[in-house]
Amino acid sequence: MSFIPRESYAQGNVAAGDIYYRCINDTTYEVFVAMYWDCQEPQIPLEVTVNVTSQSCGEQIYLDMDGVPPDVITVPVCPNLLLSCYGGTVPGVKRLLFSDTLILPAYCNDWNLRFCYNTRVIADNIEPGEWMCIEANLDNTIGCNSSPSFSNPPVDYICAGDTYCFVQGQTEIDGDSLVYSLVDPLGYNSVPVIFDSIWTAQNPLPSTPNVFVDPETGLLCMNPDTQFTGVLALLIEEYRGGQLIGGTMRDMRFNILSCDNENPELSGVNGSNVFFDTTCAGTEVCMDIFSYDADSGQALTMTWNEGITLGDATFTISPDSHPVGNFCWTPEVQDTSSTPYCFDVLIRDGYCPYEGSRTQTYCIVVGGTTADATILPVDAFCPTDLPLLLPSVTQGGIWSGTGITNQNLGIFDANVAGVGAHEVIHRSFGDCNDSDTTTIYVDSAFDASLINYPDSMCLLDVPFPLVSNDLGGFWTSVGMPDSTSNLFDPSEAGVGLHEVIYRIGSACGDRDTISIEVLPVPDPTITTSDLAYCISESPFNFTSALSGGTWLGSGIINSSAGEFDPVTAGAGEHEIIYELSNQFCVNRDTITVTVVPAVNINLTQISPKCDNDQGFYLQATPLGGTWQGQGITNSLGYFNPPSAGVGTHEIIYTISGACSDADTIDIVVEEAPTVEIIDIPDTICQSAGNVVFEGSPAGGTWFGNGVVNGQTGEFDPSIGIPGPRNVQYRYNNGTCDATAFALILIIDSPSEPTVNEQDTLCQGDMVNNIQTNGIGQITWYNDMGLNNVITTGANLTILPTETDTFWVTASAGGCETAPIQVIVPFYPGPQVSLDDDPEVIYAGEEVLFMNTSLGVDYSYWDFGDGTTAASQLSGDQTHTYEEHGIYTITLIGENEHGCLDTMYLEIEVSPPTDVTIPSVFTPNGDNYNEEMVIEGYFLTDFKAQIFNRWGYKVYEWKDINEGWDGKSLSGQTLNSGTYYYIVTAVGQDGRKIEEKGFVELIR
Repeated sequence: MSFIPRESYAQGNVAAGDIYYRCINDTTYEVFVAMYWDCQEPQIPLEVTVNVTSQSCGEQIYLDMDGVPPDVITVPVCPNLLLSCYGGTVPGVKRLLFSDTLILPAYCNDWNLRFCYNTRVIADNIEPGEWMCIEANLDNTIGCNSSPSFSNPPVDYICAGDTYCFVQGQTEIDGDSLVYSLVDPLGYNSVPVIFDSIWTAQNPLPSTPNVFVDPETGLLCMNPDTQFTGVLALLIEEYRGGQLIGGTMRDMRFNILSCDNENPELSGVNGSNVFFDTTCAGTEVCMDIFSYDADSGQALTMTWNEGITLGDATFTISPDSHPVGNFCWTPEVQDTSSTPYCFDVLIRDGYCPYEGSRTQTYCIVVGGTTADATILPVDAFCPTDLPLLLPSVTQGGIWSGTGITNQNLGIFDANVAGVGAHEVIHRSFGDCNDSDTTTIYVDSAFDASLINYPDSMCLLDVPFPLVSNDLGGFWTSVGMPDSTSNLFDPSEAGVGLHEVIYRIGSACGDRDTISIEVLPVPDPTITTSDLAYCISESPFNFTSALSGGTWLGSGIINSSAGEFDPVTAGAGEHEIIYELSNQFCVNRDTITVTVVPAVNINLTQISPKCDNDQGFYLQATPLGGTWQGQGITNSLGYFNPPSAGVGTHEIIYTISGACSDADTIDIVVEEAPTVEIIDIPDTICQSAGNVVFEGSPAGGTWFGNGVVNGQTGEFDPSIGIPGPRNVQYRYNNGTCDATAFALILIIDSPSEPTVNEQDTLCQGDMVNNIQTNGIGQITWYNDMGLNNVITTGANLTILPTETDTFWVTASAGGCETAPIQVIVPFYPGPQVSLDDDPEVIYAGEEVLFMNTSLGVDYSYWDFGDGTTAASQLSGDQTHTYEEHGIYTITLIGENEHGCLDTMYLEIEVSPPTDVTIPSVFTPNGDNYNEEMVIEGYFLTDFKAQIFNRWGYKVYEWKDINEGWDGKSLSGQTLNSGTYYYIVTAVGQDGRKIEEKGFVELIR
């Protein structure tokens, strides 16, 4: 079954909330929801809805609750300061309390009361836009029960840098035990809120150490170290007799401010750090509570909440600047209770605007005359032990616990208690009750009877697992060296009769004893040592250490005599088994014999070889034999003709083993011819033309890069790239080849130089860019006959005054290219100039640039801001600069021959009257963007004002060179947030400027 909740919707941003209930009877309850708003919230709801559901009973109730007029929760401020709730500037909090009567239609143990509100104030530790949900749990099957309620509101303003503890001010009218813990605040549909950045339920605020809640008292302590607004949630669970019966939660908000004040402090009882005391009825208890403050000159004010007003209880306060509180009380017999009596003390220092304060809770437990109930130690029991009178320091009282059969005498019966650990409690009688608790153990009774074991085993049997009724005991036997293992190993025990003892338990233990006989086994060892036989051999008998057994395996033709026939077995490996037994045990031995087939050798014949041939492996079947003979360099049959030498050589191949054999072949080695290359040049120019090589003896064949006729030896050096070439001359005498080698260096012929001729050479140009390429030396001449050398090298550098003619060649390795004619033309150049530039140029204004150049056919403009222009002849240009700054104007003039002239003009463009305002700044101490700085240009007057979100002016400055560092006019550090600005200024041109907007302050 699912329940669809009905939520309350926004009329303002809620800051914190409580939910609790009071029992009228076990089906009728009064339910309360307390909601807290910042005073500046303009609207608050008139009614809210609480969803009441039970999953086990399938029930759902919508409880619509009306509110009472809000009351203001004062925060510790100076008396002369006005809270924002009353029109002042100091933040305050107002509370609206909703209530209604709830009638439950059934008895269920899982009633859930949930209130959700759909808009929560913005905090620094959770994502914006989160809901606020608070819940309480109720079990009306146990009878009437009220949840705890709290007098101190779950919202406060505290100072950074000071230890702060928040007292819940709880009231638990039923006397139930409360347990406090930090949990996730709840958002929409009771789903935990999304924490921002590093924050979690257990670490919700910037505190060192982390925020801590006392699980018993609910005291919430922290040491905040920076300005921060954060929410957290506190779960309060109710226990009665150790059983969880209900609970509620508080959604809390803490505003951490930057203060220059230290909070006052309160001591514990009589100046100690202990905040509780004990006493008996009729005995007076008194305690002094001292106050302290690190800030000198502050007068402290102490008050108490009158938490204990029974009998003659008094609380007096000394009239000092650092008052001392004195509490005295003589409780009566009817005041005796295990539940402590508690009261709160509040100390204030009156500091402005937020006074420092500290609240501390003090508790007293009231009992009677104490009688020592200590239980003396006893040993563990067995289930069969007789009942025992438990010993204690003081006899009498009341005994309780499993196994106690007489609560007055303290008699413990182990049989009644049963096996296990049992908690026993002794409560003594007297004016002040005392109690002691101990744990009594009853051990199990064990059965060590063995239920599965052999009477006898053979020596070589595998270990046998013995089985007993109860596991976990210890074994004793020579056949069981591991006392914790149940395996009996006959080979470990040896031949003979062996006793096995099994023990389990200690005080309540048991044991059993059995005997196991280990029998010997006969020796079946096979003594035949020869394990390889030729298939042609006659049958023979295997031998063994003892006779009388049975032989098994392929090839056995007589199982009692062990006769083996290789022909019957066939070629291959065969397993032979000899099995021998006595009256009880069987043993066997196994060997593997090999029957080798008859050998038939086949050798591969070899054609004649030359004495310069490479070696090779000879081939034969079957494999596995060895080779011998002249030229054989290893037994695997590697034949090397140079090692053998010229002649005919007999080679022998032998197969050894059970069936051996041998065969031979003859290998002929002939002498190789002698070959040489006659009169071949070491170097050849690539452009030299074809040449013919000569080899001896004649009639061979030529090979190599550039050989164009292998029979005649014709060689073309122009084939391929220059460099070293390998040329081979190969001759064959009918059987053997021989080859001669020659290395020829082909020299690269120079390539004809490529000249980068200029179409235009202008007056004043240096002719130094006439480039050539190719390998070799470049030579320049000024006559066609190449008689007068001007220079050598790839570049020609001259300063011409008229058109001129040159010739250039390239040479390398004695080769030179044909001359190339180079004509260098000459033309006069243009003259570029501009009239005087404007005196003042403003961004956004059009300016005229006058071109006074001579001899220009085309003009090219670059205004230095990414804008260019072009015009025929020397035309003027207008241009508008959009941004202020310094720009370089480039003007290039070109005539009809392509001759150029260039001039550069640097100008300054002044900014127009204007202001630039940032949208965000971060005064967090990292020396980056620390101030809100406004840039202005050509201003005669300036003023900037900053306002907070309530419209109050927090800062102002009138010097454009100053800025805002995130502090107020009084020097107080302001919180992160959005602020409103108004900027007014007057420019040098008389223009008035007024800018309004928002700036984000981020710390």
